[in-house]
Amino acid sequence: MAKLMLKRVAASTLLEVIISMVIIMAVFTVAIGIYTKVTQSAFSFSRAGAQQQMKKILQESIENKDFEDAVVQVDSIEYTKTVTAYAGYSDLLYVKIEASQNGQRLAELKQIIKKQEDEN
Repeated sequence: MAKLMLKRVAASTLLEVIISMVIIMAVFTVAIGIYTKVTQSAFSFSRAGAQQQMKKILQESIENKDFEDAVVQVDSIEYTKTVTAYAGYSDLLYVKIEASQNGQRLAELKQIIKKQEDEN
């Protein structure tokens, strides 16, 4: 009968393997968090388009002297315009326009404008 030769095989202990797995999971968790934040803050064509449309709505409101609350639907984006008197000043108006799509807010535009002399 042949004799079996017993040799020691170099290997990691169970504790070392568990510690390395915990370190790898921590690195992946941080990487996923960074990736999520980068993708959420990335340039969005819908946000850029919403910003342009809000500026256009504000400009038209100033030109037409239309300082009433309104809701405008353009494509799938809903623009809500809110006009209030600016606190402490009778000749200033606070205009806030919010853009939302499917219940999610895309962008917001706030501006203080001066009433024209011929308004009541």
